Amino acid sequence: MPMQPGSPQAQMPPAEDALIRRIQEIERVQREMLPSVAASFGPVVADLQAKDVQILDLIASVLIYASNKAFTVGSATTTTRTNMATVALPVPAGFTKAQVWAFSDAMALNSTASPDYLYAGTTINAYEGGENFQPCQSGYQVTVSHTAVTALTGLVGGGVINCIVSTRTNTAAWAANGGNLWRVQAVAMFSR
Repeated sequence: MPMQPGSPQAQMPPAEDALIRRIQEIERVQREMLPSVAASFGPVVADLQAKDVQILDLIASVLIYASNKAFTVGSATTTTRTNMATVALPVPAGFTKAQVWAFSDAMALNSTASPDYLYAGTTINAYEGGENFQPCQSGYQVTVSHTAVTALTGLVGGGVINCIVSTRTNTAAWAANGGNLWRVQAVAMFSR
């Protein structure tokens, strides 16, 4: 029976075990409430798990990745910048934007009698990514790498993103050679 305020028992100092009894009472109440509290959280947890699946499905429908590569072997190169290999990335239906990375390499043997330069460039659709170059002594092979990155908008499903490696020399044409290689690799992240 609880004490009434102002009663003689309420005015007496608490016994030494009063604090221990209060803690035990709190623990008992917690033990009795735990099953009902846990049961009330069950639907909340199930709802969060369902929403987690929905979020993953949403991300999968909003972002799509694609990659591809292309190469050409053995060709000659001239002083006119020439497209050597093209990789095509198809635009998925319903996607209108893409972040595109294209990585190009040009490897060729300087077949002339003089030192020269080999250039490599990368183009993504209409985006001209510039060129890199390396010097090369007569009779030696050189490798030039180049990367272009751009964001594209206004894409249409079924269209294509073209990523191109191009090359040229500085002063004279270099002859075809089995060791000559032009390669382009591309990755695109499509979004709506």
